[in-house]
Amino acid sequence: MRPFRRRRDGQIAVNLNDAGRDFVRHVFREIVAAEYDDDGVIHPVIYARITPGLDHDDPTRLFERQQEVSSVAERALQTCDDDLLNDSDAWAWLRTIQVALRSHAFGRDIRTAQDYQQVEGELRGYLESLQYLAWGLARALSSERFTSGR
Repeated sequence: MRPFRRRRDGQIAVNLNDAGRDFVRHVFREIVAAEYDDDGVIHPVIYARITPGLDHDDPTRLFERQQEVSSVAERALQTCDDDLLNDSDAWAWLRTIQVALRSHAFGRDIRTAQDYQQVEGELRGYLESLQYLAWGLARALSSERFTSGR
């Protein structure tokens, strides 16, 4: 069964069992907590040091990005027990899952397919679970919206 499915009414059904819900909740809490956990793996990736000479490190833009990550992750956490998601909430889930995936990969210096092949154990399972959820949610979000008039 797919973890996410677009319904005829346009909402996205969340088809996760209790373990899946617990995993998603853990991921969302981890991203929310990263704002305050300076020593965690995720914090340095989201809140990287600023190099003023680089356009992408503009302090104002960096602050906006940090605020956006926090508010999107908080929204995802607030809806993690919902059985149905509207597109806005589903995008919050997807963006939060993507931040978690990127943060764990970059925080552990996994930057290429070759680096990824070296990953084993729990981290490998964690990254594969994040990828599975991200792809499933992206598929549901990109599926055609049905209307009651069709």
